Amino acid sequence: MERLPPDVMERIAGIVDFNDLPVLAEALKSLHGWPQIIEDEMEDRFEVLLTFGVHEDVGEDEVLLSAKKLNFGSRHRFWYNWDQKRKHRARLTNVFIREAVKAPDNTFSTSFCPCEKEKLKERKGLLKLPVTKGLDFPSTLKILSTPRASQKRVLQIVEKLPRYFEEITLSGLVGQPDLVLGVIEHFRSSCFLSKLEIRSCDLDSAVLPALAELLIQEKKVDFHAFCDKTGLHEIEKFKFNNAAVKELIQRWRDSDGNCNGRQKKISFWMVTAEWNAVTTSCSYIASAKIRTSMTQCRNFRIDHASKKSSMDLQGTWDHEGYRGCCVHVTISIVPCSRKVRFPPFSDIMLWLL
Repeated sequence: MERLPPDVMERIAGIVDFNDLPVLAEALKSLHGWPQIIEDEMEDRFEVLLTFGVHEDVGEDEVLLSAKKLNFGSRHRFWYNWDQKRKHRARLTNVFIREAVKAPDNTFSTSFCPCEKEKLKERKGLLKLPVTKGLDFPSTLKILSTPRASQKRVLQIVEKLPRYFEEITLSGLVGQPDLVLGVIEHFRSSCFLSKLEIRSCDLDSAVLPALAELLIQEKKVDFHAFCDKTGLHEIEKFKFNNAAVKELIQRWRDSDGNCNGRQKKISFWMVTAEWNAVTTSCSYIASAKIRTSMTQCRNFRIDHASKKSSMDLQGTWDHEGYRGCCVHVTISIVPCSRKVRFPPFSDIMLWLL
């Protein structure tokens, strides 16, 4: 370790979480060069919080951008000096993309945060910064109430972002199911994503298969995706139907079943008739029926053939009324912790039909 070149030592210290740097310093205090490098990292590392604004009066190759610099343990301040001597110690922790407001003096802002017009290709280096946890919060991407006309611009920004964010929130994306799907597709291969919230967004039938990919993929962390019931009744194609859920279950059964000891789940709303069709189909392949309460529907557990994981399907009646028209569905993949039981072959054939 002490024979490593200084640039390699700096790179190693740079990928360690801030809270773990004192532990690393204590472990390597007797090795030449390490204490000073870790001390510099603790003093000079800073977070970068980016806010992108989208507006119809901004050119195709431009973005509205506000960058805030935060040294660990200090207050935010706007960051205008892009050529910091120690910019390699910058860490991207929070990114917001939202609609900008144009003032009478032709300036732009997003939620009282002033933004400057920038060429996206000139500032793409900011989007390539390493992503890490902040001092007190996880790394987060939030896309909030961007206008429909800006879908393409928002996707251009998202596609340039690294895939290491831990939490993603999509909110108020009305009439933009393609944008929601594009964000999910971009982060599909992320093994660090632990939370995805989709609120007040219009969704189409392609979203559930994309969520299924996130659910089935092996991850290094527990994972939860949540969709609220916006658009459940208004537009037929926005509904999560029986066929889509059954396809999700079958894709998991066809996978290797490995969940790395992690718990993963997705939550969404279905109309009661569609959920009843799901439970009828699942009764053929369920390993066990889970005891339900007065507010819950029929719930099932399905064991994977690999004996590595199980899938729990739980439905809860709409809180607005017992046995209402909507069901809140949670599909969880958990490690197997008991003796696995498989249904008879005849029942499996009924499921396939």
